[in-house]
Amino acid sequence: MAAPGVAAQDAPGSAPAVTIYPSFHVKFGNEGGNYLLSSIVILNISGYSITDIHLTQTFPKQFVPEPATDGIHEYIDRPGGYTDKIDGQTYDLHVPILRRRELTTGLVVLRYDGRPSTAKIPRAHIEYKVTGNPHSGDGPALDLDLKKYTKYSGALSDFLKRYAGLLFKFPTNSGADWGFSSLSARVKGKTPMGLVEVDGDMSKGRFSLISGAPGDSKEILASWEPLSEAKPSETEAQVKAIIERQVHSSADFSTDMGPAKFEKVKLARGQAWKISSVWTDKVQQRLGGGPIEWYVYNDSMKKNQYVFMLRAQARGAGPDKADTPDPAKAEALMHELEEILFSLRVF
Repeated sequence: MAAPGVAAQDAPGSAPAVTIYPSFHVKFGNEGGNYLLSSIVILNISGYSITDIHLTQTFPKQFVPEPATDGIHEYIDRPGGYTDKIDGQTYDLHVPILRRRELTTGLVVLRYDGRPSTAKIPRAHIEYKVTGNPHSGDGPALDLDLKKYTKYSGALSDFLKRYAGLLFKFPTNSGADWGFSSLSARVKGKTPMGLVEVDGDMSKGRFSLISGAPGDSKEILASWEPLSEAKPSETEAQVKAIIERQVHSSADFSTDMGPAKFEKVKLARGQAWKISSVWTDKVQQRLGGGPIEWYVYNDSMKKNQYVFMLRAQARGAGPDKADTPDPAKAEALMHELEEILFSLRVF
């Protein structure tokens, strides 16, 4: 759920150098139940480099903070010298330098301590230097309504049915947990803030999901709107236009529609357009790219148009892996994603 970040500012009238975006992604364990992944994005919005960045975020007693799994950090292009740690309820992050428009992200797993109804997230405090001079500021404070999650003990599939009207069968032995991601905001060129889950309702909304780390990553993006508001999807050219509307030019990846393959397939209670192509990461030597499939499905009974994206990353991350495709692994990941999508039932 995208919202403007809050610029950390240490004196009235002074120009802020950084913006802080705290978000909390709802994740679902394979054994049932859910937890949050806290993501704290620090963006240098100044026209110059800032150095010796130190951020601290204290989490309230409603949570038990844990380190994020190692693999998830590979999604992020870390500046050299990045370090972080958890001490009790406090998370500390240090980065030697952030250049102009550069960002970094702190990640913390938050388990619930009991079943809290609400939680007040205090402002993250940041200290940094500009041309050797110290500055400091604070991010936004957030009030989180947790009742929807802490009182829910079911699986992700039931959650999506209840709040999006879409039922998928997720494999119970898939290893890595599935959960909501920031992709649905990033494709619109935005950075999410607050709780990240289904954005909208059964009539109009969107969400994105992710499972696994680079090299074994599967992603699903879904968006839907009433047929009365949707663009026509009778021809390949019309479908291509719908897909191109899904990803903003400022997003961090692109879909190559040049070699795209168009075909009709059975989906849910009707037929859908399937578009097979490849995606490319715009950040060099980070994730590289891989296979991508788009589906455009008009449900006459629900009177909605649905757009789904399936994306796999089988290469791993970083300079030694991002440029080396693994076609067999990528095909296997896409097959797993297709099994999930083709289990779709619309309510």
